[in-house]
Amino acid sequence: LGRKTATRRWVDGMAAERTFQRLFSPIVVRGHRLRNRIVFLPHYTAFGGRDSLPTEREIYYYAERARGGVGLIIAGNYAVSRSGQMHCTFVNASDEQVIPSFSRTAELVHGHGAKIFGQITHAGPTKMEKPQPDLWAPSQIVEGSSGTHTVEVGPGEIEEVIDSFRRSAENLKASGFDGIEVKAGHDGILRAFLSPHYNKRDDEYGGTFENSLRLLKEVLRVVREAAGEEMVVGIRMCMDEFEEDGYKLDFALRVVKALEAAALIDYVSVDAGTTWLSYILQIPPMAIPLGFAEYMSAELKREVKVPVIAFGRINDPIQAEQILENGNADLIGMARQLICDPDMPSKALRGDVDGIRKCIACEDGCCGQAVQFQPVSCIQNPAVGKEKDLGIGTLRPAERKKRIVVVGGGVAGMKFSEIAAKRGHKIVLFEKGAVLGGQLNLVKKIPFRNEFSEVSRYLEFQLRGLPNVELHLSEEATVEKITGMRPDAVVVATGSTRYVPEELRTSKSCSSWEVLTDSVPIGRNVVIHDKLAKDEGIGVAEYLPEYYEEVSIRFFTPAAYPGMDVHFLNQDVLFRRLFSKRVVFYPFYDILEASE
Repeated sequence: LGRKTATRRWVDGMAAERTFQRLFSPIVVRGHRLRNRIVFLPHYTAFGGRDSLPTEREIYYYAERARGGVGLIIAGNYAVSRSGQMHCTFVNASDEQVIPSFSRTAELVHGHGAKIFGQITHAGPTKMEKPQPDLWAPSQIVEGSSGTHTVEVGPGEIEEVIDSFRRSAENLKASGFDGIEVKAGHDGILRAFLSPHYNKRDDEYGGTFENSLRLLKEVLRVVREAAGEEMVVGIRMCMDEFEEDGYKLDFALRVVKALEAAALIDYVSVDAGTTWLSYILQIPPMAIPLGFAEYMSAELKREVKVPVIAFGRINDPIQAEQILENGNADLIGMARQLICDPDMPSKALRGDVDGIRKCIACEDGCCGQAVQFQPVSCIQNPAVGKEKDLGIGTLRPAERKKRIVVVGGGVAGMKFSEIAAKRGHKIVLFEKGAVLGGQLNLVKKIPFRNEFSEVSRYLEFQLRGLPNVELHLSEEATVEKITGMRPDAVVVATGSTRYVPEELRTSKSCSSWEVLTDSVPIGRNVVIHDKLAKDEGIGVAEYLPEYYEEVSIRFFTPAAYPGMDVHFLNQDVLFRRLFSKRVVFYPFYDILEASE
């Protein structure tokens, strides 16, 4: 996909105060008027309990995005049955016990002026549960990320799948939802039946284009019947599996046109990849370019008349407006961006573009948590999952305003200063370096990690806009200076320090900090010793060949493999890059001593 382009390129040539006429124009979908074109895309939150029912935490999570100004929320992905759950914490929409919580969600979302659809899916061959039950699939082809207990479904199971979609649709209707989205996206049984990789059947559900499409059509028909004429019925469609023997864009276009011709769908939401070899395209990491999937929605829009929702690393209203202006979509889908900043639509509407906190696709809080069945979070937005107590409008002025000295202008010092200042405290922040950001100024130098600069950009923008924040850059905070100010409190946020173990110290040893600040000479042969197997060591391994010619690297780690603790969505593209460079890895190796 090539090297990533920086976020700010979308702003070039556009005035920050520009109004987003297309983004904030209403659109009507089957009689339902959406106030703008911004859609909160469905995703697994891990907020559900082990009873497979929604929780209050999830209700307020969706309400927060509606309060922030989004036009449409597509909640889910909800399982349609116990057999259709990836894990027991996925909400089971076919259970009538979900109706009170669903109704409360719809009530709050509607109260903030947004519409809400519910996405329903059957996991099929994609399971993350242990011990693993039998995996329902079109054929006995294993879904690589799941397991080996694949069962080719027969007529009875197929009928059960269809009926579970019907029951789930009935519950969503009873709960007051405005629409239903059927998922044939990056996972689940419906896409598996479409896929030539998974579907090897020779009965009426496989072997030809029409037969592979049959189950999806039957599901959409019963969903439409259950939903009635007033509710919207749409589809999330994987447009390209990006697998060697999977289907491609031309096949997906043919599927969607057939569904439109049969009057089975009111809109299409674009998706890509699978949960196996192309999983990085489901939830693209920072190394994948912004807007990488725009061409898919553009091709689809040329082929169908129903509204098309774009997706794929869209994190900026100017970027979104441009997609609409180019005629490449009708609506703009965002998930992680609205997790990171649920107030983004409202900020864009009032022209506060620089005040938007942008998702950097780090994968650490959202996906990194969810794949471990831990509640979704965000490294930039600590209110995620705690919206009832920490959401928009909950920050209260301090009863007693204090004068606080903050020592250190890294992320911790900046974030503390932002929140304390917004509560009314007087902040004096000392940073002995020339710029704010702390270690982010090192991280952003690593190839394909430069968007970490967005974290410090946002925080610095907030601090410089607050009248009660006093910044002292290139100035060390001495005891005399601090005591002379007579502060009510002192916050020490000086962070960690560089470290080289005593037994490894030689005249040629150095820390990763010294490498990334270019403060030590780099020879032709470099040894990297990484005990932690996190981003730091592997990042230096990628940095060196990028900026130093003819450097050869031997990478030693006692871990099973280098970067073992890096999120797996980042590992894939990272190793593809490193294996093409002059880096030799030595896993299960520690270095006990170094000498001259």
